[in-house]
Amino acid sequence: MASSSATTAGECCSGLLLLHRAFWLFVNPPWKIAAVHYAGVQWAFLFVFSMISVLGAFSLYFLGLQHLEPTRAIIASCLEPVFSILPGCGLLGEMMHAAQRLGDRAGSGGYRHRATSSRADARAIKRCGRQLK
Repeated sequence: MASSSATTAGECCSGLLLLHRAFWLFVNPPWKIAAVHYAGVQWAFLFVFSMISVLGAFSLYFLGLQHLEPTRAIIASCLEPVFSILPGCGLLGEMMHAAQRLGDRAGSGGYRHRATSSRADARAIKRCGRQLK
């Protein structure tokens, strides 16, 4: 049963990746990129820059998560958008639009609910532990 749900999730992700590729082929087709006639040095710079900014950042992120216990790793990964938005707004002067604020409120409300319910769960577990003694 677990393998069928994993297969379904894998198929879903594969389908989304194909849609993503098709979208970008439509928006920015390869012949438009080739028509710019970048020099070899420019292609090399773009390649190295993209590898460092994407693979380097994700590698360091996942290496850091390996050193955390699972609960803290989940919290760190959930806070990733917060640590992306704050420097964007504070350092770069970007503004959040109404739809983004609505998503922020919905997400942070979920975080608050999980935090309060986990605190209540922790108190209940402590009470049960005291009753067992």
